[in-house]
Formats: sequence, C-alpha cells, structure tokens
Amino acid sequence: MIRPACLITLTFVMLLFWQPMVGRARADMASVLDIEAIRTQQALVLRAVTSDDEAVASFTTIFPRMAETVQPPRRTRIRQSHPVPKIHPDVHALVVRLIADLAVSVWAETLRNALEQHDPAAVEVLFRTYDAQDEWLHRALPETNLAPVWAGTRVLREFESLPTLQMPTSPCYEAFLDTVATLYPELSPAAANWLLLVEQDGIRGLLAKLDEAWKAVDRSRCHRARSRESTVQPKRYIETFVRARLAPVLAAHLMVHALRVQARAEVDARRTWNALLRWVDEQREAQALARLCGTWKWTLHNHQYHRDHTMTLSFLPADQYQSGQLRPAVIEMHGDTVYLRWEFPSGVQEDSLLFSNRDRRLEGTFIDSRGPYGTISGMRIRTCAH
Repeated sequence: MIRPACLITLTFVMLLFWQPMVGRARADMASVLDIEAIRTQQALVLRAVTSDDEAVASFTTIFPRMAETVQPPRRTRIRQSHPVPKIHPDVHALVVRLIADLAVSVWAETLRNALEQHDPAAVEVLFRTYDAQDEWLHRALPETNLAPVWAGTRVLREFESLPTLQMPTSPCYEAFLDTVATLYPELSPAAANWLLLVEQDGIRGLLAKLDEAWKAVDRSRCHRARSRESTVQPKRYIETFVRARLAPVLAAHLMVHALRVQARAEVDARRTWNALLRWVDEQREAQALARLCGTWKWTLHNHQYHRDHTMTLSFLPADQYQSGQLRPAVIEMHGDTVYLRWEFPSGVQEDSLLFSNRDRRLEGTFIDSRGPYGTISGMRIRTCAH
C-alpha cells in the first residue's frame, strides 16, 4: 500500500515533470518570433526567395521543427522527385505570407542601414534583390505597396551620381539658392512637394526647373565672385544643389518610409506566426480528442478526504459538444502521456495521465486549486464511431 506522503510526492513530481514538457514543445518552435535573430542569421536565405515554392523551402530551413509539425498527414503525401518540401494545405498561405513579411523586413532594414551609412554598393545589391523578388512579393503581400520606396531610391541613386562642387563661400551659388527659393518654394528642403515633382516629371523635369532658376539669377552677384568661380558652368551649380540640398532630404524621407514598411511587416509576421501556433495547437487537440474519443468510467480517489468518486465522462469531437457540457479547457498529448486542464468558476483541476492496455485505460493523478489531490483511474466503456 502506498502511503499518503508518497502519493503527494508522486502527484507533484508528475505535474512538475509534465507541465514543463508541454512548455518545451512550444518553446522548441519559438512561441515568440525573434525577427532580429532571423534577419541576422537568415538574410541570404530570405533575399533569395522569388516564388511560393522557394518560400516553403526557406521555411523548412529557418523553422525546421515547425516545418515538421505542419506537414500533411502521411497518407496524403505523394512520393515524387520534386525537391520542394510539402506542408499542410491549410497553412500553405500562412507560410508563404510569413516568409514574404520576413523578406520585406530584411530588405527594409538593409535599405535603412545603406542610406544611413551612405553605402551605394549595398543599395545596388538591394536593387538586384528587389528586381528578382518584386513580382512574388506583390502576389504574396498585395496590400503592401513597396513601389514608392524603390522609386524614391532610384531617384536618390541618380541624385548621388551627380558631382558636388566644393565652394565654402560662393556669392553666385548663394544667389542661385535665393532664386530657387523665390521661384519654386515647393523645392525647398523644408517641404516635400519636390519629391512629388520628381515622381511625376523625373529627374530631367527637376533639372529643367532648376535651369530656369539659374537663368533668373541676379548676375551682378555673380560678377562679385572670385575669378575661379566665374568659370564654373551653371550645370555644376544645379548638380551641387540637387546633391547637397535635395539628396539628404530624400534619403531621410526614404529611411522613415522604409522604417514604416519594416514595422508593419514585422507586426504582420508575428501575427502570422501566432496563427501557425494556434493551428498547431488545434491539430494537437483534435488528434488528442480522436484518441480519447469515447465514454469512460472515471474514478477519482481524493487523498485529502480518502474518498472515491465515480462518474461517466464522454470525450467527443469538438463540433459535437453541446452548450454547457463538461469538457476540458486544455488537452495536451505527447506519446502515451495526457494532460487535461479543467476550468470551473470556483477553481482549476489538472490531470496528468498515462494510456495503457491498448488505450483502454488511463491512470494518473489530479490536483485541484481548491485543495483536493489524488489519483485517477479511467476505463473506456465505449469508443466513438469513426
């Protein structure tokens, strides 16, 4: 005969062992998506994705444990030489969207860093990546409009290809700036309307307006300039204005826009990841219910009062429970081990059980938040009709 003190120890040992094991199953699949680590470690993988099939393949590389969990049932897998890993059709769209959002986060972060560090080589790499991914990203994330960022980046690339004059003091250049501010206040670096002008007319239209401003410059101010400045071509003043005045404003505008795109992509990625975790939990609960399904004779021995309580429990498919019918709030199953959590208005009961005798018996322990604890012996009376 087992002494009560031993049973208390056994009860708590089983509960302490079982519940962390449930938690580890979720932790192995990163219940909190670490996007920063993914960007650091998987940037090359995400930049290479240009199709849904490649998105699925990269998903299995980045999230191998989750990929195993969302595979289709074995009976539905078709043997073939196709190299693309298969996942359950119910989550295919979620997987593709997750990888697309992560890819957007990678290039937005890279673009911001390249702009901040004035790294033209990194921007060129991004252009090649975007050209390859553009069509797929548009299909995968139709509500995410990336075109304005890249249109602005192309303009910035043209801006920064222009030469800049080194003129610490330049009366003629100052006269040109004053004329631009007078004729075209929308081109002031303090305003953003010039960006709309560039988007509508291109850099050629912008340069044409600046050329008109040069023609209106007060030449008397230029004549007072030093002789070396008098030889400078008007084109150089215009290019210097674009490179020195407009390019930094455009770069700052693009960094802010890229940050917004990145933030939205990461919020969406976490939302999609949580949807995947919910699907996995639902599948596990459905599988557990399928194994538990049936009517059981349930005997609880309360070690607090040394009494037995026998009742009949029915575990049914989720869609067959009626309103108010007793059912577990949580069902977790790993191998032959079962965890049940019952939630009542007055407290919570947790059961840790083990299948035996070809799933005809369940044995284990329970602990109640109101104080009772003890053992459970369950015997299957009827199985569900499948």
